[in-house]
Amino acid sequence: TGAAVRALRNTYPEFTFVGIEPAIKPASLDKKSPTVAVMATPLTLSQDKFLRLAKEYADDARVIPIPCAGLADMIEGGDLESEKIKVYLKELFDVYDLDTIDSVVLGCTHYALIEDLIRSAVGDRIKLFDGSLGVAKETISPLLGRRADSAITDGLATLILSHDRILGIHDLLVHDYGPGRQFASLHVEMDHRE
Repeated sequence: TGAAVRALRNTYPEFTFVGIEPAIKPASLDKKSPTVAVMATPLTLSQDKFLRLAKEYADDARVIPIPCAGLADMIEGGDLESEKIKVYLKELFDVYDLDTIDSVVLGCTHYALIEDLIRSAVGDRIKLFDGSLGVAKETISPLLGRRADSAITDGLATLILSHDRILGIHDLLVHDYGPGRQFASLHVEMDHRE
């Protein structure tokens, strides 16, 4: 998603694309100065989005990237209880001092499918975070609508009030349901004799 979402949004501005990002923010703000390990694909960990997030929360948390090459492919194989995945996770976390890690971010949508195996590998003390809540919010917002940008509302009001016969307006509401999907309603005051 991280590699393609910007290009998709630029190519198809009429569509709303929701991209997942590692849940670094909630993990970083969960407690004072936590150590946050981020499991993700090597590609995700090398992208600007991840690097910006890690830098943005560097004052709040120590972020440790954990590249998980091939893990998503194993999960896609369908055997979510495989010994191969269990061994992979054990070897992955054996090189870290888990006593110093407060939380692990599941930085790939696939990883939530093996959350129980990850929990077994890191233990019960470490809190797990995934980006599913953020994805749900980003998916729901365009459906429910968002507050329109004030520049749009102000510009619309100026345009309507520029008409000679309009004395005033009130209750101007602009509903934003994503690119190309904005609707407005308002009450217009006019001289009753016209």
